[in-house]
Amino acid sequence: SGAYKLVGNFVYAQMPVLKLNANVSDDDFGEQEAILDITGKNASVTGIRFDGNDANQKFLRGDGYHNFLHLLNTTGFSSDLVYVENSLGDGLRAKNANDTDITRFRVSNCGHDGIFIEESTGVSVSGSIFYIRTNCGTRFRACKNAQFYNNWVENKIHTGISTGPGVQLENSKTSTTASGYDIFNNYIKNTDGPGMWIIGTYAQSVNAATDLNVYQNTFEGCGQGGHYKNCSSTGAICIDGWNGDITKNLFTGCRSGVTVGPWISIKPAGSGYKVNVKNNMFSGCVAGKQVYDTAGTGIDKTSKVTTTVICSNNMFYKNKKDYYTTGETSQVDPKLTLDALLYMIGSSSGAYGKGIGASKVLN
Repeated sequence: SGAYKLVGNFVYAQMPVLKLNANVSDDDFGEQEAILDITGKNASVTGIRFDGNDANQKFLRGDGYHNFLHLLNTTGFSSDLVYVENSLGDGLRAKNANDTDITRFRVSNCGHDGIFIEESTGVSVSGSIFYIRTNCGTRFRACKNAQFYNNWVENKIHTGISTGPGVQLENSKTSTTASGYDIFNNYIKNTDGPGMWIIGTYAQSVNAATDLNVYQNTFEGCGQGGHYKNCSSTGAICIDGWNGDITKNLFTGCRSGVTVGPWISIKPAGSGYKVNVKNNMFSGCVAGKQVYDTAGTGIDKTSKVTTTVICSNNMFYKNKKDYYTTGETSQVDPKLTLDALLYMIGSSSGAYGKGIGASKVLN
């Protein structure tokens, strides 16, 4: 509690490791009881590894056991270079954690969300790497002034273990609002669910979830859909019940690009939302396992959706179907090149020099 600093070492091999014993009982760490609870002002955690020893525990992933860091009613918390490995729970879970700055968070084989922050103001996650297993890399719920940038999110598991969205933004209570989100320069790859799921649900006001900017990100192979055979839609971004702008993103090899409409049948209570989709590049979108007429399009608005999509100056290339209701079908070969395993717009492409997609992101 308070301005304490837990400081380890910035060299991985020399980091102190907090490792759980085998078969930890719920008397030691019960459901939603974190390994480290943090409250108060100006605390920090740096240079620490947490090994959840998940293969030798008696609980299941995602059931609320063995969350590592829990921030509750904090101000000014910061972390730098924290590793969370082989855990049943969240890497970091926070509520009312204002002015939070998380950099170089490293998650591999987490049991739920790498980072989950709710009802907080002034939060940022940057320079981090998430190899997701059960749910999201980072999840924001009912936050204000939140930034997520320069991050790598990837699903490497293709053997039946479900992963959800890479990034999840939600406003899912009647009494909360969400606003002021900037999501930029991230590389999101091979997610089972959408690369990003953006959803407003129970609040009916058109301004309950607003002021969203998703720009200059790259989505590669997102929306695999292996564990969501009955959902209505998937894709790199699924958005509904939220006002915002989606600009200058690169979508390649995803199962649809931007889908405006429900995912796993969750819909907003209100109506009148507007999403601007402009200056993006959609390349090689394919149909997923779901069966509906517009699957595999760069931009897709599913039927009976109350969120309006407004498109301008987008470019398309070799998607399963290249159309949108406005008739916008500009075909431009992105001439994609690989640079350190990141897809970039080729220098001889008509889309080059327009600031589309993520620049170099550490992976």
